[in-house]
Amino acid sequence: MIENIVNNRKYIGSAVNIEKRWYQHRYKLNNKMHENNYLQNAWIKYGSKNFKFTILEQTNLLNLINREQYYINYFNVVELGYNLSPTAGNTLGFKFSEESKKKMSLQKKGKKSTRKNYKLSKETKRKISESNKISQRGRKHSIETKKKMSKKRQGFKMSEESKKKIAEYRKGKPLSEKTKKKISLSKLDNKNALGLKHSIETKRKIGLSNKDKSRGELNGNSITNKMEVISIRNDYNSGMKISELQIKYNKKYMFIYKIVNRLTWKWLDNSGLGD
Repeated sequence: MIENIVNNRKYIGSAVNIEKRWYQHRYKLNNKMHENNYLQNAWIKYGSKNFKFTILEQTNLLNLINREQYYINYFNVVELGYNLSPTAGNTLGFKFSEESKKKMSLQKKGKKSTRKNYKLSKETKRKISESNKISQRGRKHSIETKKKMSKKRQGFKMSEESKKKIAEYRKGKPLSEKTKKKISLSKLDNKNALGLKHSIETKRKIGLSNKDKSRGELNGNSITNKMEVISIRNDYNSGMKISELQIKYNKKYMFIYKIVNRLTWKWLDNSGLGD
């Protein structure tokens, strides 16, 4: 029950998960999006501090609607409270008249959505996530539901922005052993990938794509850079010995040897450009 402590008007409802239901009521009321206009207007007028949430009775699932109906009648909340329907079970039994529907339709026309550009706070997101975890715990989708979900997502393409956000979110997060096992099993079951061979053209494109990402100072293992490599080669061509270059650049002999003989950084010319 939600009760206005100023005028003692009440709203009667029932739920399997009371905490989640109360959270939904508070969230909608605080964001001015509750479907019950009477309750919403009272919330705005009197403020959240003047409403209290109370459990009247705990009962089994089969008797839930019957007990809700009992308290709706007992408190006469349709006439003296905030309930829209005289029948228990959310708003079952309540129907808007054609005139009311028409008025609501005209009222919404030309109005911009109040939720556009609305951003939830981190705390609100956390609460929603926790609430969903409780309600979804132990739940398993049927094969039929899985098929429908799969069919619905066919042809869906994620935007580049969404891909970027997911990549940023996952960066630095180690996978659990359970997740690794799932990925491994998924690959085994993926018949489309078994025996897959890339064409020569695809291999060339992959090679070109990875080329610039792993060479030079972009390589995470690199201990030098383009400017230093060019400088070493110029000094060597000017007559300096490898032993002298070792001292000047504080590098090992084989490191200098490979650079001057273009065994490494061979793609880099003296102008600083590559192939």
